[in-house]
Amino acid sequence: MENLDAIWQQVLNELAKTHNDTEMTLWLAPLKAVGFEENTITLENENEFKQKVVENTYTSDIREALTAVFGFSVEVDYVIAENQPSSEIHNVPEGNAMNFGTKDIRSPNYEFSFDNFIVGPSNNFAYAACSRVAEKPGVVYNPLLIYGRSGLGKTHLLMAIYHRMLSINPNAVVLYTTGESFFNEFLSCLQNKDTEAFHNKYRYIDVLLIDDIHFIAGKTQAQEEFFHTFNALKGANHQIVMTSDRPPKEMEKLEERLRTRFESGLLTDVQTPELETRMAIIRKKAEKENITIPDNVVLYIAENLKSNIRQLEGIVTSMASYSSALKTPITMEMAQTRINDMVSGTMSIEDQIDLILSSVCEFFVVPINDVKSNSRQATIANARQVCMYIMRDVMRISLNDIGMVFGGKNHSTVNYSINQVIKQMQKDTTYRINVNNIIRNVQESLGR
Repeated sequence: MENLDAIWQQVLNELAKTHNDTEMTLWLAPLKAVGFEENTITLENENEFKQKVVENTYTSDIREALTAVFGFSVEVDYVIAENQPSSEIHNVPEGNAMNFGTKDIRSPNYEFSFDNFIVGPSNNFAYAACSRVAEKPGVVYNPLLIYGRSGLGKTHLLMAIYHRMLSINPNAVVLYTTGESFFNEFLSCLQNKDTEAFHNKYRYIDVLLIDDIHFIAGKTQAQEEFFHTFNALKGANHQIVMTSDRPPKEMEKLEERLRTRFESGLLTDVQTPELETRMAIIRKKAEKENITIPDNVVLYIAENLKSNIRQLEGIVTSMASYSSALKTPITMEMAQTRINDMVSGTMSIEDQIDLILSSVCEFFVVPINDVKSNSRQATIANARQVCMYIMRDVMRISLNDIGMVFGGKNHSTVNYSINQVIKQMQKDTTYRINVNNIIRNVQESLGR
């Protein structure tokens, strides 16, 4: 059959509508369509372990997706890729036990420190607790769990702990990760029958900082593994700091033994910032963008955007770009227009582009002008490709408009960059998580 690869991609798109990112990345996306004969499609898998999981768990879903694409019933046959081990143990090379085949596309962001965290009544206790932990890890507040809605500064506090601890003790082994990364790495090690490497990574460290720990709730094996990881670290008086979108008592699928351990230390929340704190956040962001916002405009923004910090910073970024492009000062009318656009979801293409550039460059810690240049330096080129991907596949900005942002690049160059990100997301779980985090930040800044 001609264009079997293209047809299979349509099937994967159908499956993506009803399966989460983890299922797609680990089990479904690696499948390759290698044959079609007599209404039967042959799917090639990487190894016997994955083939058994897919066959037992996803065959009926694959059949439904095939029917949706072909318009008639299609049977499924499986084969294992040649030259692939069927079920052997995959040993991690000695001295490389912490390499799981994925690389974080950034290190913890140095811009997130205690010094530039805006403290107010909504977060002052969480700030104080994190400061104490950073100075005396394993001694006070162990474990520490910070909870609250997305966009209120929990990750900022984790990053601040990371950098403060290393500034005090450069030899400390401090690991920052997310609940989703923990889960996916654990599944990968189960698949490769090499949980020892996983244990080495997570149990022989001084400090574990784990974002969005609620992700493992309801995942039996991951909870079992985290239970033992928690006990190993706590038993050695090594610090554990976690964040979550809710307190342990509200994590419905969290095992009771984990719930009691999470509650055995200090629980502290971060709340929606009050008016004065929101105004301080706006002024801090304006200072960073090197712009001046009149006091009445600062007040107007703070009174009208109350849900999270990312929205406040997003509106300042948008106004900074507009002001710079038109060589005009920030005005009340400008703020009103941008807030109305944000609330109504009608932000201009130019403002969306500026917001994406700002979010991606802040994540990678690279200058916007470098990303818009022709630099081939790896980090800059990677950031540029991620920008193009988000602009096209998330915000639906035209290839023409994207190309113009980056010096008039043509359709094929933009398409190539987008496809590079897609391929990397399919094969690298950590990369995909980080790209999705950037997308989430952009969407929250847009009020979506």
